[in-house]
Amino acid sequence: MEYSTAAALAPKLKLRSLDLLHLAYASLISRLEFSISSFVTGDETILGKTDEIQESLNITVTHPDNAIRT
Repeated sequence: MEYSTAAALAPKLKLRSLDLLHLAYASLISRLEFSISSFVTGDETILGKTDEIQESLNITVTHPDNAIRT
Protein backbone atom coordinates (compact mmCIF):
# COMPACT_ATOMS: atom_id res chain seq x y z
CA MET A 1 0.00 0.00 0.00
CA GLU A 2 2.80 2.43 0.87
CA TYR A 3 4.60 1.63 -2.38
CA SER A 4 1.56 2.47 -4.49
CA THR A 5 1.07 5.69 -2.52
CA ALA A 6 4.74 6.62 -3.08
CA ALA A 7 4.45 5.78 -6.78
CA ALA A 8 1.35 7.94 -7.10
CA LEU A 9 3.14 10.87 -5.43
CA ALA A 10 6.31 10.56 -7.53
CA PRO A 11 5.24 12.54 -10.63
CA LYS A 12 4.03 15.51 -8.62
CA LEU A 13 6.62 15.67 -5.83
CA LYS A 14 9.69 14.52 -7.78
CA LEU A 15 11.53 13.37 -4.65
CA ARG A 16 13.92 10.47 -4.04
CA SER A 17 12.37 7.04 -3.54
CA LEU A 18 13.05 6.79 0.18
CA ASP A 19 11.76 10.32 0.76
CA LEU A 20 8.54 9.38 -1.03
CA LEU A 21 8.23 6.25 1.10
CA HIS A 22 8.70 8.21 4.33
CA LEU A 23 5.93 10.60 3.32
CA ALA A 24 3.71 7.74 2.15
CA TYR A 25 4.12 5.99 5.52
CA ALA A 26 3.29 9.20 7.38
CA SER A 27 0.17 9.64 5.27
CA LEU A 28 -0.97 6.04 5.71
CA ILE A 29 -0.34 6.02 9.46
CA SER A 30 -2.31 9.23 9.70
CA ARG A 31 -5.26 7.65 7.94
CA LEU A 32 -5.11 4.30 9.72
CA GLU A 33 -3.97 4.84 13.30
CA PHE A 34 -2.81 8.25 14.47
CA SER A 35 -3.41 11.77 13.34
CA ILE A 36 -0.19 13.09 11.82
CA SER A 37 -0.25 16.73 10.86
CA SER A 38 3.49 17.49 10.63
CA PHE A 39 6.55 15.92 9.07
CA VAL A 40 9.76 17.22 10.62
CA THR A 41 12.89 17.08 8.48
CA GLY A 42 16.13 18.89 7.86
CA ASP A 43 16.21 17.67 4.25
CA GLU A 44 16.26 20.77 2.05
CA THR A 45 14.80 18.90 -0.93
CA ILE A 46 11.70 17.88 1.03
CA LEU A 47 11.44 21.33 2.61
CA GLY A 48 11.44 22.79 -0.89
CA LYS A 49 8.28 20.81 -1.67
CA THR A 50 6.31 21.98 1.38
CA ASP A 51 3.35 23.36 -0.56
CA GLU A 52 3.08 20.31 -2.83
CA ILE A 53 3.22 17.93 0.14
CA GLN A 54 0.60 19.93 2.03
CA GLU A 55 -1.68 19.87 -1.01
CA SER A 56 -1.14 16.17 -1.77
CA LEU A 57 -1.09 14.67 1.73
CA ASN A 58 -2.48 17.34 4.05
CA ILE A 59 0.76 17.14 6.06
CA THR A 60 2.77 20.22 6.99
CA VAL A 61 6.53 19.91 6.47
CA THR A 62 8.59 21.66 9.13
CA HIS A 63 12.31 22.15 9.79
CA PRO A 64 13.42 20.94 13.27
CA ASP A 65 14.30 24.51 14.26
CA ASN A 66 10.67 25.48 13.73
CA ALA A 67 9.16 22.38 15.32
CA ILE A 68 10.32 23.07 18.87
CA ARG A 69 7.48 24.37 20.98
CA THR A 70 8.06 26.26 24.17
